[in-house]
Amino acid sequence: MDHSAERAQFYVAFLNAAPSAGFSSGNKTERLPTPDGGQEVIAARFFHPAAALRECEAHRIALMPPQFYLVSTLASILDGNVNTLEQRARVEALSSGVFGRMVINPRPLAHGAPDGWSILTYEGDETRGGAKGRLHRSLVKFAGRGTVSEVVLQRNFDVFSEIEEHLFQPAPKL
Repeated sequence: MDHSAERAQFYVAFLNAAPSAGFSSGNKTERLPTPDGGQEVIAARFFHPAAALRECEAHRIALMPPQFYLVSTLASILDGNVNTLEQRARVEALSSGVFGRMVINPRPLAHGAPDGWSILTYEGDETRGGAKGRLHRSLVKFAGRGTVSEVVLQRNFDVFSEIEEHLFQPAPKL
């Protein structure tokens, strides 16, 4: 199987206020049948991105670097317990702009990582076509068997106005 062509897509849903019980509550977990035998998706919950980051930091959930990247980005926009129309509009603008066309495809950097850490670079990093000094990467500490124990996002540009658009143009079909 050619894994290079596989892509995961992520979706954002804004839910109206919900009662404290039910699938939409952050306190309830629904078990899902999965075609991969529970290797990738073992449960699903809907909750605020900032809550997901807190649970990741406390090692109650694991976020792989691409998911951590997206959840961190959303948490920086969606401030507070109830999101506003302005926040929703910012998320929509982000997803319909260059950021929404970006491919988050981490690749290891062979040198420069602190002891016990790995550096994963993303498209647009200075080592992957971006301008000199452009950081678009994550520091990742692995706990064993591919499990991530800690992720630190390093991105020194504004995702609304400073993405180098030429790096994320669709490839020609012919």
